[in-house]
Amino acid sequence: MSSHAEPRCTVAIGVALLAAIDGGCSYTPTAPAPFALQTTQVLTGSVYPDGTTTMWLTTRESGTLSITLTSTEPGPVALGLALGILAGGHCEQREHVNARPDSVPQIAASTETGTYCVEVSDLGSVTQSGVKYSLQVLLQ
Repeated sequence: MSSHAEPRCTVAIGVALLAAIDGGCSYTPTAPAPFALQTTQVLTGSVYPDGTTTMWLTTRESGTLSITLTSTEPGPVALGLALGILAGGHCEQREHVNARPDSVPQIAASTETGTYCVEVSDLGSVTQSGVKYSLQVLLQ
């Protein structure tokens, strides 16, 4: 993806997620492969100025979903990190924090079987070239 000032709607399919840079586009996400208990996944992506990147995941069991912003490049950069549910084709945020890279989860929430979204957003410090990030997601 080339550098740009305005977010554009881009879709990429990952191992257990569907990622999209949300520029006001409406879509119905393809259901990702189910996320199992005691499974850790590393999710990577980029966020651009005034942008939000949304990743979808599906849990096949109830548990606690922990999300850790582990790195940003260039970094460290504070980013918005949110966990939500699928509602009308969009992410309805339930938990939201401002996070800097760390080894301790910034979000931990009880989840039921279903489709969830994780959003990473610019808090005003992302430069024109964007910020690459890495998240660790654990369902236990």
